[in-house]
Amino acid sequence: MDERLCEDTVFRVVKLAKDMLLVYDVWVVNGSKVWDIHPFHKRQELIGQMLELFHQPDLTALVSLDKVPVGLLIRGYESYDEFPGTFGVYTEHLPAQE
Repeated sequence: MDERLCEDTVFRVVKLAKDMLLVYDVWVVNGSKVWDIHPFHKRQELIGQMLELFHQPDLTALVSLDKVPVGLLIRGYESYDEFPGTFGVYTEHLPAQE
C-alpha cells in the first residue's frame, strides 16, 4: 500500500442487480488497512456503520450482508475464520453452522 490510497475507502462488492451492490467486505478505511487487522464480523459492523452514516441510495444501492433482501440469489459464500490476515474460502453452498 502506498500514498495513493491516502484517505480512500475500498470495499469488496458483488453486483446483485442493475442498481444494487452487495458490500461484503472492506479492505481500507480512510487510508488505513483494516482487512488484516480486524476479523470478519468486526469488518461487517464497520460496513454497516459506514453505510448508515454516509450512503444515500439515490442512484446505486449499497447493501450490507444483513440487509440483503430475503430470497435474492447470491453467487456463493465466503467463509472466514477469526484469525487476522487469513483469506476467505469461496463455497457454492452456505457453510454448515456448528
